[in-house]
Amino acid sequence: MAFSTTPRPTMHKRFWYGAFAISAVVAFAAVAPAPRAPLGAPAMSAVKVTAGASLGSGVHIGHGFILTASHVVGQEATASIKTSLGDAVDGVIMWTNAAYDIALIKIDDGSLPAAAHLDCRIPDIGEAIETVGNPLGLEFVTSWGRVSSVSGAAGRWGSAVMVDLSVSPGNSGGPVYDDDDDVVGIVVGDVIAPMGLASSLTGIGVVVPAKTACALLARTH
Repeated sequence: MAFSTTPRPTMHKRFWYGAFAISAVVAFAAVAPAPRAPLGAPAMSAVKVTAGASLGSGVHIGHGFILTASHVVGQEATASIKTSLGDAVDGVIMWTNAAYDIALIKIDDGSLPAAAHLDCRIPDIGEAIETVGNPLGLEFVTSWGRVSSVSGAAGRWGSAVMVDLSVSPGNSGGPVYDDDDDVVGIVVGDVIAPMGLASSLTGIGVVVPAKTACALLARTH
């Protein structure tokens, strides 16, 4: 499977396009996996992401790298990151991939209290999972559910699994954890049912598997 990412400019170096920027991003992204996080890490590794007028969620995977959804950061070059402890720090958007709806943000390595282990796999059908995110303006809300489908293309997403997690606007970009507190996916959306002139959330969430995120990061474990 071939992947490509769109590098993003920093505030002061907007000329960093082309092959040099891409190679630099790969050098930053292809880092060693973070050590397994301590007990209680799900709430600690999850973050709130604000980029321009957009608000979503994300997860710190170690070394100052944060995964989120591409549509959360849009065309912005920077994002504001808020931790569950209330601390805020600015981050640079390194790259986005619209086809898989994943983006990578870089902040100062010492700015976040915890990092989660990114488990490069596809979660199993029926597997118990949880997510921590920022739905509808609320902060660091946890919900639980199970994986509902096998991985495959779904709508505008190149690779996704369906889950029965409670997902609302603001959850996008948030981590999906397994029973070991490892990240096994990133929330990217929900299934919406048309109802005449309106629409309704179905209670089915859309998650990009960690295996896909790892491929974008040039990681295999």
